[in-house]
Amino acid sequence: MSLVRLNSRVYGAKVGFALPDKLGDVYFAYDKVPYDRQAGISNGNLLSPYTQVYNTDPLYTTVMNYGLVSARGAGHAWLLGATLKPMPDLDVLPTLSRYNTAPYVANVNAFMLDVAYHLFGRFKGLTLRDRLGIEHGLPVWGNTYVDNRVMLQYAF
Repeated sequence: MSLVRLNSRVYGAKVGFALPDKLGDVYFAYDKVPYDRQAGISNGNLLSPYTQVYNTDPLYTTVMNYGLVSARGAGHAWLLGATLKPMPDLDVLPTLSRYNTAPYVANVNAFMLDVAYHLFGRFKGLTLRDRLGIEHGLPVWGNTYVDNRVMLQYAF
């Protein structure tokens, strides 16, 4: 058995601005995984054991269930998003993103909507959350994939 040397690089940036009256912020993010046939895995992609099934990698453009790491191919991605606070106890986080990874894997467009309501009083620390993700361009999932996760979180 021979071991493969991994050598991946990723470049990224995230810029944004705060909205007036503490209503939240708007931001733009970009990540690039350069093609490198000598990188040892997926034409230069990162190897992240923390990403599969529930994306938790450190890239700026990763959303609930998709990103450049889970795409498993070199390419680049952009994301336009916002963190909106229409009420003090309500967070609304819409994002629109594009993952350009062809010819290694199919290009994907993703829309995410994350809504979180933070309870107060007796239930302070408890959050009701609904995360909706819609991806287009995933041939293995019939071209369109919809994921809706209702979550109950508690901050200890």
